[in-house]
Amino acid sequence: AGHNFLVELAGWLQGFVARFQKLKHDKAVLDFDDLLEKARDLLRDSAEVRRQLQQRYKFLLVDEFQDTDPVQVELVLALAGNTPGKLFIVGDPKQSIYGFRRADIEMYVRTRRAIEKNGQVLQFQRNFRSQSTILDWVNVSFDPLMKKPADGDYQPDYIKLEAEFVAKEPRVTLLRPTLFPDKQLIGDARQAEAKAAAGYLRQLVEAGKFKWGDAALLFRSFTGVEVFADAFLEQGVPFRIVGGRGYY
Repeated sequence: AGHNFLVELAGWLQGFVARFQKLKHDKAVLDFDDLLEKARDLLRDSAEVRRQLQQRYKFLLVDEFQDTDPVQVELVLALAGNTPGKLFIVGDPKQSIYGFRRADIEMYVRTRRAIEKNGQVLQFQRNFRSQSTILDWVNVSFDPLMKKPADGDYQPDYIKLEAEFVAKEPRVTLLRPTLFPDKQLIGDARQAEAKAAAGYLRQLVEAGKFKWGDAALLFRSFTGVEVFADAFLEQGVPFRIVGGRGYY
């Protein structure tokens, strides 16, 4: 039954796509995918256009290569041609997060292997942003989690980072707020986390470790920020929300 539904859905979508393509043609408009595909087709099918563009661009630099999709890769390789030293790409397979936009980590690996045959691959592990104690924690945490599987290249191996700045004092502190039952509510967990953070900051300030203005909290989203604001108000921790919403 599921198979039949997918077949019917695919047939219905074909009609929808055909109708959508006709509407774009009638209005003389192109969407983003059209721009990529038509540029790819032109480079692929016209040797003269391909030759002119290859001569026009002496070097190609592609950053964040792990986020490119197959059509974009075809465009890049067509423009680069077979000229040694013309193509320079930068990418980190651990940062490949755009699968929903057809970015393909296995394609990244295949392209890298192709470049290795006639070029050079440089691997940079030195980090100039973080203290060694932070990177030590990151390496210990992620090295056992990120392993290349035997059945493909869809997950890269973790490559340990090397620190440019060596620190002696601990830079990572793991707070352990009051534990809740296994089926804890997210609201309860946030409150416990916020109270633990407020208490920790107050403890360090009172011990003379730093001043209030020396601390910053980073949030991946604004969801739950008000819980931290309430906890900070309750414990007398001064704060200012940058870019937030609400009345604090």
